[in-house]
Amino acid sequence: MKAALEAGRAGRRLAGTVLAVWAACSGAIVSRAAAQDTGLPAAKDLVDRHVKAVHADKLINEGSMRTISEFTMGSLGTAGEIVAAGAAPARVALHMTLPGLGEISSGYNGEVGWSMNPMEGPRLLSGPELAQARDEADFDSNLRGPSVVDSMRTLERTEVDGHDCWKVRLVWKSGRETFDCYDVDSGYLVATMLTTQTAMGSIEAVITFDDYTDYDGIMLPRTTRQRAFGQEMTVRLKSVEFGNVADSVFALPEAVRALVGK
Repeated sequence: MKAALEAGRAGRRLAGTVLAVWAACSGAIVSRAAAQDTGLPAAKDLVDRHVKAVHADKLINEGSMRTISEFTMGSLGTAGEIVAAGAAPARVALHMTLPGLGEISSGYNGEVGWSMNPMEGPRLLSGPELAQARDEADFDSNLRGPSVVDSMRTLERTEVDGHDCWKVRLVWKSGRETFDCYDVDSGYLVATMLTTQTAMGSIEAVITFDDYTDYDGIMLPRTTRQRAFGQEMTVRLKSVEFGNVADSVFALPEAVRALVGK
């Protein structure tokens, strides 16, 4: 029981950033850059290189994506499955199964942001949590496009988990700030740093991406590692489907619909 409770607490903390993981896995790319005279490569140049490397235009043309992944939290000795889906213009749904606890779910259907887990039950998102969910649900957020990102700027050359990379600061239209790192050699996005909003408050998270693999002509990271709140979760991509994600996937659960009606 104690292990299940600890897994539940960690799951609630980590689930707050799983959507960010999935959005980044699906080809997070920046498409706008402020002019800069720092001697550093312009953010747009870094982005253009990444866009070409991952064939991001093909992902956007597909209009939707569904992934199945397995995750492990080594410090807690637990593992499970994540099923996530997103579709244009701005819909997302995620279901995370924790053995011994149950399912943690969240989503945004274009109007309503929500989450649900066995320890807290269903709830509607509001304030910063809703703004973050709206950002990440926008299918164009996979491109860090002008509909969601207000500005970007290359800050420095740094190292993240053994990757020599360029660090780019993003300011979203919602006002939040995140940081992306692009590998100096490959051009791939190899890390994202952000403050994610959860029911437990703000949590600092670092997400790293490795083993880029070809899925039907689109390059996605097969392995993602997420560090937040003193815990680390490793997510390994098992399967990907592009296009034809049914509208029913994004329907509000009955318990959430009941809250909307109140």
